[in-house]
Amino acid sequence: MSTPAVKISFDDWELRPVERVLVVRGQQVPLGSRAFDVLLALADHAGQVVSKSDLLDKVWPKLVVEENNISVQINALRKALGRDVIVTVPGVGYRLGQLPSSTAAPRGGDDA
Repeated sequence: MSTPAVKISFDDWELRPVERVLVVRGQQVPLGSRAFDVLLALADHAGQVVSKSDLLDKVWPKLVVEENNISVQINALRKALGRDVIVTVPGVGYRLGQLPSSTAAPRGGDDA
């Protein structure tokens, strides 16, 4: 992955990778670390399909886990963000149904 953005904004939610925070309509939404990592991987490739194997590699590096783990995290994200935010591409993977409206500059050395 590239250097994380300070903030990735969508219609009514934003992802703050450095803080590992999801904010929906101004309210912080609690997410498990794996669900956050899945969302970050999808946001990193907004508009593109991310294969199940790529998600497994990014979210569970060097671990052997079943594909069902992805479904569990996707369901948690859909509960937090809405059913239409993440699109299932049968037999392939997932992609974000919304595209970022703006992405802040990559984080620098100082706290801004």
